[in-house]
Amino acid sequence: MKDQQAYIVRVGESIYKISWTEPTGTDVSLIVNLGDKLFHGTIFFPRWVMNNPEENRLLPERSYSADGLLS
Repeated sequence: MKDQQAYIVRVGESIYKISWTEPTGTDVSLIVNLGDKLFHGTIFFPRWVMNNPEENRLLPERSYSADGLLS
């Protein structure tokens, strides 16, 4: 994650949720339990990932334009 806004909330004693949206439209949500040293994450992919499987590949962030589309 680089130069992106993240939302961080405390959900319990030493437990935090960190969420952000990638330039591609992918939403990421992590639960961080500092007391138990445990991370749990969920990723929500945008519809274009399913609709365009030929474009489903890992690319560096700089390969995406400001609107999240492949450049």
